[in-house]
Amino acid sequence: MGITFKARHYVSTVDNKAFFTLLNDGNLTANNTFSKNVNQNTNFFNIDLVYIWQFASGSFVYIVWKNAVANETDQIEKRYFKNLSNTINTDANLKIIYFLDYFNIKKSQFSITLLRK
Repeated sequence: MGITFKARHYVSTVDNKAFFTLLNDGNLTANNTFSKNVNQNTNFFNIDLVYIWQFASGSFVYIVWKNAVANETDQIEKRYFKNLSNTINTDANLKIIYFLDYFNIKKSQFSITLLRK
């Protein structure tokens, strides 16, 4: 038996300082009229928890729990733990993964069919 736990937090920020306009001749000129907030603060937080049980040679049971959260805003947060807190408090997507042995299921259905005849 074994348990594996992985947690990952990814942060990416874009804090625009100035905007420019590209002229036809290839030069840039300062654009002081653009006032839209296009900053980006993107966070991804993932958790993977895996329980593995090998109950016979070559036979495993996996119980896998995955949680993924994504958060994007135009407000730049420079404090790491505040950024992480905002991300964790976002609605999460939960994924549970399980594996079925197709051949054992097929064999069981075949046996049940033979018993009915």
